[in-house]
Amino acid sequence: MTGYPWDRRIRRRDFLKLGAGLAAASALPAGLFDVKRALAAGVLRQPGSLPFPNRPAGVPQPDLAPELANIDHIIIVMMENHSFDNYF
Repeated sequence: MTGYPWDRRIRRRDFLKLGAGLAAASALPAGLFDVKRALAAGVLRQPGSLPFPNRPAGVPQPDLAPELANIDHIIIVMMENHSFDNYF
């Protein structure tokens, strides 16, 4: 071995990872990560901006979703898989 990167052997698992990564990258559209153009076009919101700037912040909108107007709390249960299976 001469010490060059192309002289070393590659494992099968690493080769499959590399191939999957290249296949996934080639399937993406070319302009997907062009953030500057997306910000200029107004597709992305600026940090700190509101999702609906015409509506007041923090005020419920019962006319848009009346079934959600009476929700006071949302409870999320997070458990490990085995504990979750035994509990429920």
